[in-house]
Amino acid sequence: MYQITPENCSHLRASQFPKMKTSKITNGTASGQGPTHSNSTGQGSPVKKRDAIKRRSKTGVIITQFTEELPDGCSFPDFERKPIALTIQEGKTATFKAIVKGNPKPEVTWKRVKGTMDDPNKFKMIYDKFTDEHALQVIKLTGQEADNYKCYATNDYGEAVCTAGLIVIEIGFKKKSMPQEENEATRKDPTEFRKLLRKRVSKDPEAKEEKVMDEKVWEILLSSDKKDYERICIEYGITDFRGMLKRLNEMKMEREEEQAKFIDALSNLKPIAVNKEGIAEFELDLELKDSNSRIFLYKDGVMIPFNKEMVMKHSLKQTGKKYTFSIKDLLPEDAGLYQVDVEDTTIFSTDLTFKAIPINFICPIKEVKAQEREDALFECVLSHPSASVVWMGKNKPIQSSEKYEITMSEDKLIHRLLVKDVMPVDKGIYAIVAGIRSSSAWLMVESTDDPSTRGKKKARKTTRAGGSGDLIESIAQEQAEKLKHLGFKPEDEGVAEDRAEAGARAGDVTGGVINGMGGQRGLGDGQGEPVGKSDDHSGSGPGKVENGPRQGGTGDAGASGQRIDSGLGSGQDIRGLTDDQNRKNKSAGGLGELAVHFTSGLSDVHAQKGHAAELVCKLNSDQSEGVWFKDGQTLSSRDGLTISKEGACHKLTIAKADESSSGKYRFEAEGHKTEAHVIVEEQDSSGLTDDQNRKNRRAGRGPLTEDTIVEPAVHFTSGLSDVHAQKGHAAELVCKLNSDQSKGVWFKDGQKLSSRDGLTISKEGACHKLTIAKADKSSSGKYRFEAEGHKTEAHVIVEEQDSSGLTDDQNRKNRRAGRGPLTEDTIVEPAVHFTSGLSDVHAQKGHAAELVCKLNSDQSEGVWFKDGQTLSSRDGLTISKEGACHDLTISKADESSSGKYRFEAEGCKTEAHVIVEEQDSSGLTDDQNRKNRRAGRGPLTEDTIVEPAVHFTSGLSDVHAQKGHAAELVCKLNSDQSEGVWFKDGEKLSSRDGLTISKEGACHKLTIAKADESSSGKYRFEAEGRKTEAHVIVEDPPVLSKEDIEYFSKPIAVKAGQNAELKMPFEGRPPFKVSWFRDGEELLDDKNVKVEMGPNHSRLLLTKCKRKNGGEIKVKIKNDNGTVEAMTNLVVLDKPSPPQGPVEVLESSPTCIEFKWRPPRDDGGAPVLKYSLERQQVGRNTWTKLGEVPGNTHSFATNQVEHGRKYCFRIQALTAEGASEVLETDEITAGMKAYPSPPAPPKVVSATSKCITLSWSAPHNTGGSRIAGYIVEKRKKGSNIWSRVSDEPIQERKFAVKDIVEGQQFEFRVSAINVSGAGEPSVPSDFIFARDPMKPPGKIQNLKVTDSSYTTLSLSWAKPNEDEGDAAKGYYVEIKSADSLHWRRCNAAPIGLNSYTIKGLKSMGMYFIRVVAANDGGEGEPQELQSHILAMPPPVRPRFLTDASVKSFMVVKAGNTVRANINFESSPIPDVTWLKDGIPVSKRATITNADGMSQLLIPSSERTDTGLYTVTIKNLFGQESFSIEIRVTDEPKPPGPAQLEENVPGTVTVSWVPSPDEKLDSRLHYMVMKRDSIKMSWHTAADHIFNNKFTAVNIMSGRRYFFRVYAKNDMGLSAPSESPAWEICKKKETFSVRMPTYKQNDLRQAPAFIVPLKTHFVPHGYECYMSCAVKGSPKPYVTWYRNNISLNQNANYLVSNVHGVCSMHIMGVSAEDNGEYVVVAENALGRAVCSTRLTVRE
Repeated sequence: MYQITPENCSHLRASQFPKMKTSKITNGTASGQGPTHSNSTGQGSPVKKRDAIKRRSKTGVIITQFTEELPDGCSFPDFERKPIALTIQEGKTATFKAIVKGNPKPEVTWKRVKGTMDDPNKFKMIYDKFTDEHALQVIKLTGQEADNYKCYATNDYGEAVCTAGLIVIEIGFKKKSMPQEENEATRKDPTEFRKLLRKRVSKDPEAKEEKVMDEKVWEILLSSDKKDYERICIEYGITDFRGMLKRLNEMKMEREEEQAKFIDALSNLKPIAVNKEGIAEFELDLELKDSNSRIFLYKDGVMIPFNKEMVMKHSLKQTGKKYTFSIKDLLPEDAGLYQVDVEDTTIFSTDLTFKAIPINFICPIKEVKAQEREDALFECVLSHPSASVVWMGKNKPIQSSEKYEITMSEDKLIHRLLVKDVMPVDKGIYAIVAGIRSSSAWLMVESTDDPSTRGKKKARKTTRAGGSGDLIESIAQEQAEKLKHLGFKPEDEGVAEDRAEAGARAGDVTGGVINGMGGQRGLGDGQGEPVGKSDDHSGSGPGKVENGPRQGGTGDAGASGQRIDSGLGSGQDIRGLTDDQNRKNKSAGGLGELAVHFTSGLSDVHAQKGHAAELVCKLNSDQSEGVWFKDGQTLSSRDGLTISKEGACHKLTIAKADESSSGKYRFEAEGHKTEAHVIVEEQDSSGLTDDQNRKNRRAGRGPLTEDTIVEPAVHFTSGLSDVHAQKGHAAELVCKLNSDQSKGVWFKDGQKLSSRDGLTISKEGACHKLTIAKADKSSSGKYRFEAEGHKTEAHVIVEEQDSSGLTDDQNRKNRRAGRGPLTEDTIVEPAVHFTSGLSDVHAQKGHAAELVCKLNSDQSEGVWFKDGQTLSSRDGLTISKEGACHDLTISKADESSSGKYRFEAEGCKTEAHVIVEEQDSSGLTDDQNRKNRRAGRGPLTEDTIVEPAVHFTSGLSDVHAQKGHAAELVCKLNSDQSEGVWFKDGEKLSSRDGLTISKEGACHKLTIAKADESSSGKYRFEAEGRKTEAHVIVEDPPVLSKEDIEYFSKPIAVKAGQNAELKMPFEGRPPFKVSWFRDGEELLDDKNVKVEMGPNHSRLLLTKCKRKNGGEIKVKIKNDNGTVEAMTNLVVLDKPSPPQGPVEVLESSPTCIEFKWRPPRDDGGAPVLKYSLERQQVGRNTWTKLGEVPGNTHSFATNQVEHGRKYCFRIQALTAEGASEVLETDEITAGMKAYPSPPAPPKVVSATSKCITLSWSAPHNTGGSRIAGYIVEKRKKGSNIWSRVSDEPIQERKFAVKDIVEGQQFEFRVSAINVSGAGEPSVPSDFIFARDPMKPPGKIQNLKVTDSSYTTLSLSWAKPNEDEGDAAKGYYVEIKSADSLHWRRCNAAPIGLNSYTIKGLKSMGMYFIRVVAANDGGEGEPQELQSHILAMPPPVRPRFLTDASVKSFMVVKAGNTVRANINFESSPIPDVTWLKDGIPVSKRATITNADGMSQLLIPSSERTDTGLYTVTIKNLFGQESFSIEIRVTDEPKPPGPAQLEENVPGTVTVSWVPSPDEKLDSRLHYMVMKRDSIKMSWHTAADHIFNNKFTAVNIMSGRRYFFRVYAKNDMGLSAPSESPAWEICKKKETFSVRMPTYKQNDLRQAPAFIVPLKTHFVPHGYECYMSCAVKGSPKPYVTWYRNNISLNQNANYLVSNVHGVCSMHIMGVSAEDNGEYVVVAENALGRAVCSTRLTVRE
């Protein structure tokens, strides 16, 4: 409850509040006293009496004119803008502003009507000279500052006074202390009762008026209906109902007088209310006297902006005289008193309470992706505390159980739902409903595809998915603090929130929400009534008990017998719901707080043409109504379409579906909607739909009978997988069907494939393979295999290797790992890769199986995986490594050994399958038996099969070898008894020089000792009918000899102006690309640069070298197989630059001058040997050489000077290359008095009660001579006398002062002494206490990050606890990056504030932060943030910013530019990827990414650019995709000649040759137009024809027909193809017609009035409209008369005659228009007259 003192109500009538509004009209002050001037302290002083003239300039301003006549150019004061009344919450600052005028310029003062303004910290008077505005600020308001404030503007000729009221809204309920003290005294001592009575008797009789209602309550009452008075009085505790009515009537009269100045009428005042969309609205009907009058909106006395459209938070909608104010996006801070003012008069006031504001979601629930058997957590933050929320899962309410755990925080802001042990069936939409708002999100369940666990129950996981951790806690904490600051109280959310929560946990939502509130209505002092059992609204006394136990709690009911509505407005219960909402909620199953929603939505419907189709959805309430839409158009019941409702179910039935029935249907009910599609398909003669026929055609089936199987049985047991291939290497795609009898077709990017050079399509049993022999860029794309209606897809991605032999993907990994550039001597071998990969192994059950692969390095380690699980050596499984070979051996294979094995090493991987097969009684595996059966072999006896057939346990793999290095091919059989033969390119091989064939057990090897170009080829090994193949690829990268590299790397030195030549020979396979670089910049042919290229060398020639031409020279040689580099340094020698000035004078005494300089900036490539010095006396022309000093000396002193003379000196640097230019000094005077400058202020090294130690720095200007010492002086605080601390000069820059008094404060200063004497003293130091050292402060508290961006972090903290040390005087902020070991201070000096912003951070950098408190005793312990911080704004999940301008379908004419702009928001900056039909876009497309925008640009489009373009944005917090279909087409070419043919009488069939563009454009179709000899215009006979034939019907004989055929696409029409004329001759028969004779009727008639004129009584100034109806033939001529004068030609009268209705319009009638009006109608047959009278009322 707000407590307002009597002084606050500035707008009440004068008889009740004498200090109030009377001053607006009658007096200069609120009490009726004369005006007073206010001094600077705010106290008033009486004005000297004089003859004064009082006048008013505007409402609320009283002007007192001191003189009757004013001199020319002078004027008395007045207000251009007067201060306005304020209503402000306590604790804030109130500011009154005024602008005055007058000549001479008035003096402005302020004063209070009651109280003083002598506190300068509370009251501040401000004048802004730029805006000429005077202001009074009242800082940190309390109830004591509530008063009327007067502003006085005074000059020599008069005084202007204006009064403004200040009302302070006090937060919370504050009781007076006096009555409590008196009651306690009375209880302790009854004898004090008489004194208490005496006190009461002696009280001022007017003290009773101290208890005055809040101005806010009066404003609400003034704008409310009488029926609401009772409710408002009970809500705000008003007991004197009659007194209130009496005062209210008086106030209404005053208010109506003020309102009458600006408005004519005010009615239909509707208080503020929140609708179901969550928008607060209040209305009033208002008629303004002046339509230009300004309307203002105030909230709690503060003006707020609004507009006339719903684009701002506050808006005004005007319909005639009806004004509707709206407030959208309601939040708790929107609660308050809203007032509508016209000019400066209040028209309407209404109160928006916390209770009326619906709950909103500050942080909604988010999508959760969880693994199977993991826990999933949903959580959200509400804008208000509330326990009455309902969780929904798949449109059903959820309660706490073993499956679901529902919790909320203590402050009831955070609500959580934990779904335990999620399974695939738990996947779906989960929602939370709070009031009229809801939030929903998906739960996605990902099941692990582990073959080993197939058919078994997976293990329970202890991990949890979802949840935002500390982030959501911080959001809730900020919201709680915000609510606390706004004065939000828990009772604003309902009396029994705790009971509601208890009821909900018990499983009875209705009992928890409603019954726990003390009944639906009465909240009296006693028990509430049972819900739904009584209509008694009484709020006091014991509650009724009729049919059950009493329910509800206690509450303050106000006056006995008064009706209570819980302060929620008319018709609302304690939860803020209306009766209608409660009825709907009860009917929805008793969910007291649950808004209307769908329990079952619409689903897509596939209907056959001519059959019925039905759409059904269900709401949670049978009271709700809704609307159906189709493609955005509203639907209603009509022929063939029926809309019905059965309880909560809503149905739409299509009796007989046709093509027009297809479309998108939507049902909306109370702000919720659900959508679905209806798809109508035609049946063929077999009764199958189009979709079924398509499947049958793919399967090759003929017509189907009823018992035929429509769906094929064939399916994929193993689909395609994406393949990453290196350029020039082989790539293979493999899939497997469940039948080896099925055949299929391969496609690439939609084009059918067949075997050709470099592409092989093969089939082995049920396996189908596509092999690319040598992949290149054209091999990349999307591949698809189709077989009997099923298909599988995958992508082939071809990557190039760089010079190091690494692919693009490997290079990216190296860059992430921080690897630097590779030089020539480091790239001997390419990065780690497989020289021999894994191959599939078929093993017999119980036998051994072995997987072998080989890397190019024996230093690399790797990891083995089986079906995604890491493997290690154990029983039956051995992992070993021999050099670069890695083996995995299964000692005894069984069914569990089958699976997919993978070996990974340094970013590379190779995979293979192990397949374990069982033997039958003959010792053959299943695969061998199948082959025998196919070969026609008979049954085998047991003694014929001794050993199983030979097969490979490890096959050959491709080998990449460098020229001159060894290469090895290895394979392994399952038998060491088998022999085999090697082949190269089909020719048999044998051991010879450089080629070795060997066998070790079951391993067969072929070794090439020194590979060359002839070694490249395809190698094959065959053994007993089995074979394996691989390629050997010999690479020849550029090579530099070690001698050449060593010679080239030696630095080269040349003199300036000479030429430099560098040469580098090399070997390798051409062609070569050679580049030369200097300091990283490539050198190209120029005037002074020439690059020459030979067959096996390159030469760089630099002519006329300069110093800037020196630097690091690098040569880079590249061919198709690799890159090599070499570097050297070029040094260009030249004379040095002059020594650097300015010269610093060290001494300038009568006998000596000493100075120093800095060495040359550039020594010319050679060290400085010495410096030469010369001297010149000012006034003479000769220079005298003084001598030379060594090159490492940079100072010089000379005693060859005379006292008082001025000298100049020259300095020259000398090197082996020559002498530099000279450095000449300024004039230096010998022996002139020059005192040193003041040193820096002394600093305190240490301070105790006995001694203070100081230190200081030397002066920056010594006065030209050496410093002889220092003088230190001290001064006690409060004294003006400085005293020296020592008798002798102090030689050091440090001194301990012991002549001090303990507990006193001292300051110190220092002056320097040279040969000229003592200089000026320094600035004094800070005052220092002579006391023992302080303790360092403790750790700071509550260190946290308040804001962040990509370059800044804002921190805040609380001061240390004083128990841990002395108080802190300042703080240091230290930061450390993740890649650094040292802390760096952000501020050099300690800061006194408890907040700091760190700037200049690296975007997305990781930092550690700590803060150290410091004082005179030192620095305390640092306090570090608990975890690292990333330099980035608050995280934002990627989201596309799409609107109506962003289209998902584009049609572009070929040759035009394609431009697609997509806007998004994301933090951190996301990765943006564009794909076309699932693969990266071509190089013809330009992708531009900027902050929040990505653009796709194709400068000149082609038809091949047609496709589906998808842009994906991804960051750490998620990813989003958006697709745009782009169709590139052109105006179609016309079809070929059209031919006509008659197949059926009465019809004509038009056929034509297809347009050449038909194959290029899938959307191209045809349109046929027809014209006959009778109707000469062309009209469309048919459109959207997708074949080349059309039959026209209703062809009539005797007419000639012409046809045109157009090709048509998205760009338009082609030129027509004309058909020949078509005509069927008709035989004409003669016939005759006898026409009957008719008697001619005479239709003429004389004029006659059908409708006569009426008598008119019209107010003055209004319009008058007279009309009558006349008939006659021929048409009569009508004339209007007034007083026998024709009005037809009078411009003041508008006369018309339309179809016999004669009218006359008078725009604005006046007294002159009184009289009789006559209408005369005439034609040849007669004349008719009609008259009336017009009376104008004044």
